[in-house]
Amino acid sequence: MSNTDKYIGEIYDVLTCIEFVEFTKPKALSVAKYIYQCSCGNKRIIRRDSVRSRLTKACEACVNENSSFAHTTHGMYKTGIYSSWHTMKQRVKGTHNRSANYLAKGIKYDPLWEKFEQFYLEMKEKWFEGAHLDRINNDGDYVKDNCQWLSISDHMSKTHKDVR
Repeated sequence: MSNTDKYIGEIYDVLTCIEFVEFTKPKALSVAKYIYQCSCGNKRIIRRDSVRSRLTKACEACVNENSSFAHTTHGMYKTGIYSSWHTMKQRVKGTHNRSANYLAKGIKYDPLWEKFEQFYLEMKEKWFEGAHLDRINNDGDYVKDNCQWLSISDHMSKTHKDVR
């Protein structure tokens, strides 16, 4: 497999890389162009760096039809699962009102979870409306094998048991 072929099959948002076209050389930088197919079926030649940086998220027809492509990467900002991810990051990074406990214990999260999309891929299967993100071992990090989704009552019950 050549270096140009290794990106074929990559998916970004709704675009799938299907074929290498050429390298162009603006100002001594080599820029790769590929044919991408949008989920609607349209195909277009796009610079790979434009797709990877999310400057181009879909074909022009889809962008014109759905303005959310212009403003979001995942469209889940106001969902419960996004809120759980965001709060987890705030606690670990020290920007949440309950961060002191997390900082003192050295709690971290999986580096792949820096981006919501990866967290979502790994944790969405067992998520349910109203679920709270819980660490099975409260001294452990936020990683897939140490996290579970609990109802608020189960989460509160576990929290009170851990405090005693």
